[in-house]
Amino acid sequence: MASRGNPASRVAVTHPTGSNDDDDQDVTVREARIMDITKRLDDMGRSTAVLGAWTAIASAASIVMNAGDAIAGEGYAITRILLGLFGLAAAALLWSGRNFGRDGLHAIIAWGALQIPYFAQVEDGNCTKQLFDILLGVSSQTTVNGNVTDFSAVGINGVGVVVAIWGYSRRERIDLWRRRGVEAATARGPISSGSGNEEGADTSARPFLARCGPYAFTT
Repeated sequence: MASRGNPASRVAVTHPTGSNDDDDQDVTVREARIMDITKRLDDMGRSTAVLGAWTAIASAASIVMNAGDAIAGEGYAITRILLGLFGLAAAALLWSGRNFGRDGLHAIIAWGALQIPYFAQVEDGNCTKQLFDILLGVSSQTTVNGNVTDFSAVGINGVGVVVAIWGYSRRERIDLWRRRGVEAATARGPISSGSGNEEGADTSARPFLARCGPYAFTT
């Protein structure tokens, strides 16, 4: 029988708790992230969230699909990639919540507006296409022995029109997000108007209001 002082016996009855603590921390972090995402979706609204997701997906797809032609020196492909990079930045800006999504929404509206002109000199060569496009205009082509030797199309890209109008219609929701944020910040307590803190003033909301930008104190 092992003695009471045997180290092996002590090891056998020891229950390490370090791994359990790590698991609890991981669960807490995941829950916090889920809560952050849920809060962001509630703030921006479902339609705005879908618009932001579409902007990111269409932009990323356009970059990937046109990379080969851009390397080959095709001008329309290079323009599409540049527009895709702008769209990715706009979507990231919206989802970051900067200025309550106002900056990101304005960038997405601009991304949609840039897609409105339709111009192509080769088949499926619209310079402003992002994932897909809809021509509202005229096109012409010359065919010799079954081969297209000349092609041109000019008009309006219907997808760009839809995106721009969609983004413009979400301004009221973004304003609601801003108002909720300002009300939540001001509800924490008064903020000193001078250079120093007023006695008893709650300044915990100061950094939050500082991020609100010039719209923080407008109604």
